[in-house]
Amino acid sequence: MAGRPRNPKKDEIKKEETTKVEETKDNVLSNEEIFAFMQQQKAEIARLNALIEEKAKEHKAIGSVETDVDILPPGEFTNDDLLETPVAYFTYSESKTLFGYTDSRTRQLVDLPYGNERPIRFKKVYAYRKSSRTGKGDQVHKVARYVCYSKKEKQFLENHPYYEVSIFPSMESAEKIDPTFASKLEDARNQVNSMSIHAVADRSKLLGLDLVEDPNELRRNLIHHLADANRKLDSKISREAIEAMHAARDVVNK
Repeated sequence: MAGRPRNPKKDEIKKEETTKVEETKDNVLSNEEIFAFMQQQKAEIARLNALIEEKAKEHKAIGSVETDVDILPPGEFTNDDLLETPVAYFTYSESKTLFGYTDSRTRQLVDLPYGNERPIRFKKVYAYRKSSRTGKGDQVHKVARYVCYSKKEKQFLENHPYYEVSIFPSMESAEKIDPTFASKLEDARNQVNSMSIHAVADRSKLLGLDLVEDPNELRRNLIHHLADANRKLDSKISREAIEAMHAARDVVNK
């Protein structure tokens, strides 16, 4: 019996796929190349750490300042994916780990560039005290940092729904946001992003918000409205609790 005839087109596709895999393997950094890259980046990492030390001093940091930077794991980054200089991102947290997210526009899952085996982890660098805007007195804020070496991860971070909400490209931009409000924004964003655009429009209409045509702006406006409403509610509860405490103290002192 004659064998099944070969499919030249299928063979060509398979050959192209094999070539791509081999090219990717050839492009993957070795341990020696990673070490050489880190040596080249020492000055830039030292500069990033000096900025942390300066901000920690300005904020009168509590306890130690941690500036350890993760070394690039071998076999994950390729030569064409490395940034010329590392980039630092910040968040208010003891630590924060990012995984994939759902794009609010396409409703499609956006995976991490290197999969869940290499999540993006922010590590605490220092903590400091700052007076609260809700009248609760001083609160301890913790700053965490992620040093990014990858073009793909940089793009992932800057397209992330938390970017410039609770993830910031610099300490200066982070300082413009109240950490408590950033947490409220994050909660509101999770809530709104789980809603269909029709549900977002209905909720916005109910709250008296402008029904703008851009779906992203519509979501953004609702997110900020809900976060602000939750912050005001917290502030009101705090004031009432303080007033009740003072009233109780007056009764005891009489």
